[in-house]
Amino acid sequence: MRIESIATYRGCEIHAYQDEQRIRSVVMVEIDKVFEMEDPAALFQFAGSAAHAPEARLLASRRLLEWADDAEQGRRRMPFSRVEIEAQAAGLDDFGWHDPGAYCSLCDQTPERAARRPEPFRSELAALADR
Repeated sequence: MRIESIATYRGCEIHAYQDEQRIRSVVMVEIDKVFEMEDPAALFQFAGSAAHAPEARLLASRRLLEWADDAEQGRRRMPFSRVEIEAQAAGLDDFGWHDPGAYCSLCDQTPERAARRPEPFRSELAALADR
């Protein structure tokens, strides 16, 4: 089941269970940053880092997958495989894999780098997961 979205910014779905302050000061800023990035290695690193907002990480992964399509058609070189790219953002938009205590996926290798969710959102997500 996909994470509920509450808005769209620059074509990216903004996830529920976070406050407006975080959306404006972190999520939207990081989405803008990803749109400016042109280096596949930097995008790959960004997509895999739990220190960044899930929505921006999903965008970085989506951009890399588009570039991988170009690489498969011989229009661009890509140093990463589709599997590697998809693994960087695994579970970020899936409710079953979303970390209820942090803004990351349970699949992340370094969840301690993720911003912690405030208690009201943790409790709300935990209640939903128990259903």
